[in-house]
Amino acid sequence: EFGDLLEGYASVNMRISPEKWYFRIGSDTYPAYLRFLGGIAEGKTYFMTGELPSATLKPLSPNAENKFKSIEYPAANISSGKTAHGMAFAVNTRAALSFDKFPLVFAGFYLEGGCDLLLTDCPNLDDAKWRGKGSIYGDFGVDLGVNLYFAKIPVIEANAFFGLKGAAPSPLQGDAIASFDIKVGHIIDTYADLHVHMGPKKEVVCH
Repeated sequence: EFGDLLEGYASVNMRISPEKWYFRIGSDTYPAYLRFLGGIAEGKTYFMTGELPSATLKPLSPNAENKFKSIEYPAANISSGKTAHGMAFAVNTRAALSFDKFPLVFAGFYLEGGCDLLLTDCPNLDDAKWRGKGSIYGDFGVDLGVNLYFAKIPVIEANAFFGLKGAAPSPLQGDAIASFDIKVGHIIDTYADLHVHMGPKKEVVCH
């Protein structure tokens, strides 16, 4: 840690035994991170292989998790009663700026993007030995308004999100999500949401 300029954290865990082995840099609950200038920019990541803490890992972005929450592709061996084995990787970056010290206006901006990948073993899934699922996403927002002595009055608020989520192989599934909302004072309030699904909606169970 170097004051407010740079702050970081990373944990490394490893276990090797005949019954259980894994290697983990960070985790889905405690990812490794680097934070610049007190939070203006931040990057989070984890990499895990061997025995995984869960077969249903979530994106590192709460916003992406919320957008994808209605889309779930069960991991290959989630219903087998066994601990998941495989590989998991995720990265998330976010940058945000806020200006609220001006006498008449205030402004805020943020930009975020990330991806995640989960591979789990499943020797009895058709002819495949592995099943993978993952997502890639990005979103941004802007907030502009008038900064009066007694109150902040928003003028423009806008947010947009785009994400792709998929799973392979058999059955091959995919989903695309796009959404945006725009508010201009109390005059315009527009919201749109698009969700396209590709492939069968079928649970994958490995016995």
